Amino acid sequence: MSCQNKIKKYIKENQSTIFSIYGGETYDKNELKSRFEIIEQYDFVGYLEDIKEKADRAFSKTYTRSEKVAENIISIVTSNKYSRSGDYELSDKKKLEEIIQKKIINTVRKNHRLGFVIPGFTTKAFNVLRVESRRLPDLAEFASLIRLYEICYQLGKVYPHGAEFVVVTDGLAYSKIFGEDPYFAIAHRQTLEEWTRRVGIESTIRIVDLTTLLPKNFNEEYSKTSKALSDEWSRIKNLEELTDFVANTKNLVNYESEIVEDMRLFYQFQDNHGDRELNRDLIEHKVVNKAIHSTFKYEAFLRTMYRLNVIDHEFKDHIRCTGRPKPGQLGIHMIHEKSYNFPWNGVGVLRKDGRIDVYPEYKVKYSDKFIPIFIKGDHSAFYYKER
Repeated sequence: MSCQNKIKKYIKENQSTIFSIYGGETYDKNELKSRFEIIEQYDFVGYLEDIKEKADRAFSKTYTRSEKVAENIISIVTSNKYSRSGDYELSDKKKLEEIIQKKIINTVRKNHRLGFVIPGFTTKAFNVLRVESRRLPDLAEFASLIRLYEICYQLGKVYPHGAEFVVVTDGLAYSKIFGEDPYFAIAHRQTLEEWTRRVGIESTIRIVDLTTLLPKNFNEEYSKTSKALSDEWSRIKNLEELTDFVANTKNLVNYESEIVEDMRLFYQFQDNHGDRELNRDLIEHKVVNKAIHSTFKYEAFLRTMYRLNVIDHEFKDHIRCTGRPKPGQLGIHMIHEKSYNFPWNGVGVLRKDGRIDVYPEYKVKYSDKFIPIFIKGDHSAFYYKER
């Protein structure tokens, strides 16, 4: 039995815990709400100014100033407000602190600007599991960009040369892997760039496309990695960890229109007809097949990136950051200290207390607890507001 068939068999046996697409929730047509709000424009500058004002108030209460500049910098970037340091094992945490300290001290000695780099801001894939309406970034991505700016803003108070965040957008590089139209990946990046210019933070938040960093021999190395990975998969025995990877990857894949339509028919407008019930196996089969295929290519791409040291080679003096903690990389909360979902893996939701969270769209789109907010002229909601 091939490795892919083994994975499919494993997933089939663990269907209820791994690939429950909508968590068992169904919706009736009569429950769908048509209410929505249209705003002339979103106050991007106002949001930024509000964040800066809150950061100013919190600064004196949160941080104790030291005579040593490097210590002040480290206290900010490793604080619980910004860092996910609590998610690391003790040994990994100590190694990370050593890496951060070394880079910060070297930068301060040279009187250079502090640098941070984070890959991400992938496109909002046309994926009914997470996002089914909007193709461009929404309030969640904007809030995440401002979060990165906030870190730099606070660092500017303790270090006169300031800081920058380099955002390496990977949507275009991953478009073939996840079946995404390159047009949307490019438009996604361009929207982020336009936002930074609109609020005047383009010199602090620098947007770079991953495809511009790939070396000339990347495709050749990718082919070698794919062959080695194929051999590795053919020998694999314990499928649990690999299957978890496939289950996570399924949330990033752009499923073909017929799969999406099957899902909508079954989950959103389910009735008691037997033929709808019988469609579930076919739907899951399509999702699993594409998820496995995309997972293989995604893993091969990541391994090739790691082997060629693509990002660290280009930004060797920058502190490598990540939204999901990894050894040697500074894990950060992408929107606020209680946020764990990536903004591109869902839609922005404005809570009653003013906090912005990220939800899979199906959890808010068909709920009477949330109202979609459209910017005039848009065909999809810019965010959802809690009633």
